[in-house]
Amino acid sequence: MCDGSAENAAALTLAYVMFLESARMERQIDEDMAALGAGAAAQGQCQDPALADMAASYIRARIGVLAEKAKKQ
Repeated sequence: MCDGSAENAAALTLAYVMFLESARMERQIDEDMAALGAGAAAQGQCQDPALADMAASYIRARIGVLAEKAKKQ
């Protein structure tokens, strides 16, 4: 992929942008799940950290499946 051709340069650029977007989404999910827990605590609701982790893991897995489907199209 590093032969200097325009096509391979475009593919490498796309892979890099996808990596950056993935990292941004991971951070956003972590922030959203933390805010969910903080909001529930402020409202006097019991928010189980294990439940929040499970929800975050599910969301990450689902995003991964959707990303794979998008790559195949």
